[in-house]
Amino acid sequence: IGEAVSEGKKGMEAVCFTYRNRLQNGLNLGCVALKRKDLDAFVARQGKKYEVLARAIVERIFNGQAKDPTFGATHYENIERFGIPYWAPDMKKTVKIGNHTFYKEK
Repeated sequence: IGEAVSEGKKGMEAVCFTYRNRLQNGLNLGCVALKRKDLDAFVARQGKKYEVLARAIVERIFNGQAKDPTFGATHYENIERFGIPYWAPDMKKTVKIGNHTFYKEK
């Protein structure tokens, strides 16, 4: 959820819920960020504050202690920066939070 640090707690929670929803729907994580060669350096640049915040968000969400602001989204993208992904036309747009647009299967 580190890629959503610039969008604050709400954006980080939304990204985390998307991964939780993917797992609950039997999907793989599909996390492109895990393929980054500079992932460790990227995370370190965010600082300890955001690492602690991210861990708390993950714990709260995966323990069922928060409401899903994505309405069950299993996919997201920053379409202003990266364009509409090939899979988006087959999905239902659920919400836009910060720079990310969230989607789920129709």
